[in-house]
Amino acid sequence: MGLGDLLFRKEAAVEQRLTDYLDHWGECIECFRLGMEAYLERGPGEKLDYFYNRVDREESTGDELRRAIEQELYGKALLPEARGDILRTLEGLDLVINRAESTLRQLVIERLELEPWMKQEMESLLRSTLQACTAVHGAATLLLGGKDKPIPDLVGRVDMYESRCDHLEEDLLGRIFASDLELARKLQLKDFVRRMGTIADLAESSADIMHIVSIKRRV
Repeated sequence: MGLGDLLFRKEAAVEQRLTDYLDHWGECIECFRLGMEAYLERGPGEKLDYFYNRVDREESTGDELRRAIEQELYGKALLPEARGDILRTLEGLDLVINRAESTLRQLVIERLELEPWMKQEMESLLRSTLQACTAVHGAATLLLGGKDKPIPDLVGRVDMYESRCDHLEEDLLGRIFASDLELARKLQLKDFVRRMGTIADLAESSADIMHIVSIKRRV
């Protein structure tokens, strides 16, 4: 086997690990979706607990894959010109699923019940959050999959969905604090809505990182 073949195999191994990581990332978001839908339909309970546990396992597997990628990149000095860009991209993606996991964890621990009038707006917030995550996943698949394709359209979609989430979050918080609920209850609901809203914020930050990396590749 020649040196070129060896390097090709090593790069192919990294690309496969990146693909595996993105698969687990997508599975985390899917479990988050199912957990939130179960929560909005039935409130806290066994189904929410089940999907939280699945998110927790998938996120842990994703952490292991990310560490394995880091070892490949540094231990074998693969893709030295792109190493930092790959790691920053992974770190940005990791923050998104960490926040999705912590959002479900808050519901599981606190057994938080929503006010009935919050359900429709929370469903809208969830929908826009998931759309932002889907767009981020698409951008990461193009970027980390080695596709020489621009991603500004996907980045633009993330920005659009994140802005929509901001408006939904502000409207919902306004309704919470205009209600007759006790202050402690208002603050508890505020904390949850804020946590939910930051998933789209982190998706936007991740997309911004990928946009910069994409531009650097094409310069």
